[in-house]
Amino acid sequence: MQQAQALESHPAQEQRATIEHRVEQGFALAVETALLIEIDEDLESRLGLLGQSRPIGILEQ
Repeated sequence: MQQAQALESHPAQEQRATIEHRVEQGFALAVETALLIEIDEDLESRLGLLGQSRPIGILEQ
């Protein structure tokens, strides 16, 4: 009986570990994104480009 209960909870434990891992990855990506935005804003202000629009790409006609 105990073995059957252990087997039943095993997939749930794996699913929880997977979800926790994905949450940690998401948090790490959010932190990295925030740092990249901060770096970009710092570079723009240092170059005096803050507030000026920058071309994202050239459109082909």
